Amino acid sequence: MLAGLQEKVLHPEVIEYTLQRFEEALTEQMAGLDSELEQMRSRKASLEKEIQNLTDRIATGDPSPSIMAAIVDRERELGRITDGLLECRPDSLRVRLRDIRKFVETRMKDLRCLLNFDPVTIRSEIAKHVRHIVLTPEGRTYRATGTWDLLGCGSMDGAGGQS
Repeated sequence: MLAGLQEKVLHPEVIEYTLQRFEEALTEQMAGLDSELEQMRSRKASLEKEIQNLTDRIATGDPSPSIMAAIVDRERELGRITDGLLECRPDSLRVRLRDIRKFVETRMKDLRCLLNFDPVTIRSEIAKHVRHIVLTPEGRTYRATGTWDLLGCGSMDGAGGQS
């Protein structure tokens, strides 16, 4: 099984293919946010206009506490919207995808190194991440199903890859 895992799953082309499909799916989901981003931009413009109107009232001699509080509230909301817009910039998505890619590549290298250790060490490390696994023969290969947490990011239930 471990040899099959190294040969079929940890192959650089398989990892690259998987990462590319993940990036495409995430990018597609992010494209659906255009409407929400437009609403945020519209609200941002409205807030900026309201703040300008309120500061104009102060400049003409109406420094009431309620105007000052209204300015503070609108500036706070404007800050949240601006932060949200910056988080959704396409280059921000690319930075996050790059970071995810680095994380996966590092973890895969760690796994590749682990598989070169002695069987007792391998078994001990795998036991930290596998709660239950069933290997079902499928021709000359096996299908792995069960409950595992290969990356240490939460458990995954269901079918695993073939090896």
